[in-house]
Amino acid sequence: MPSDARLTANAPGRWASMRWPLILIAMLGGHMLLMFIALALALGGPTRAVEPDYYRKAQQWDEHQAAQRASDALGWTMALTPAALPEADGRRLVTLQLLDAEQQAIDGAAVELIVFHHAAAAEHITLTAESLGRGVYRLHLPHARPGVWEFRVTAVVGGQRSLIGARS
Repeated sequence: MPSDARLTANAPGRWASMRWPLILIAMLGGHMLLMFIALALALGGPTRAVEPDYYRKAQQWDEHQAAQRASDALGWTMALTPAALPEADGRRLVTLQLLDAEQQAIDGAAVELIVFHHAAAAEHITLTAESLGRGVYRLHLPHARPGVWEFRVTAVVGGQRSLIGARS
C-alpha cells in the first residue's frame, strides 16, 4: 500500500487539474467581450453615417448627374465665410456669396442647404439662407462645433438650378 499512498500524495488537486482549461475559457470569453464592445462602438453614435435616402438616390443617379452637369455649365460659384466666434446663443453665423460665371453677384436666389459636421455625419441639418442683397446670403448653424462642416447648396433663380458643394 505504500505505492498507493505515493500516488494520492502526488495527484493534483481539483483546481490544479482545471486551471489551464479555465484560463483558456476566460481568455476566449474576455476576447469575445472586447469584440462585442468594439462592435457596439463601431455601430453606434453619430459618427456612423449612412447617406439619407441612399437607395432612391442610387436609383436616380443618372438624373442627378445630368442635373450636376447642367449646374456645372452655369459656372456659379459660392464663397463661404463662417464667423470667427459663435454668437451668445451658441449658434454660428455663416455668410455665403453666390457668383455667376462672369463673377457677378446672384441676387434673389432661393438658397437651401444641407449641412453636417464630419464628426457627426449622421446629423444632417436642412437650412434656408436669408438674402442680404448683392448676392450675399446668411444662415445660422444651430451649434458652433469646431471642425470640418460640409455644405450642400441648392440655389434656384428664374428656373436655373445650381448644385454646389463646399467644406468649411
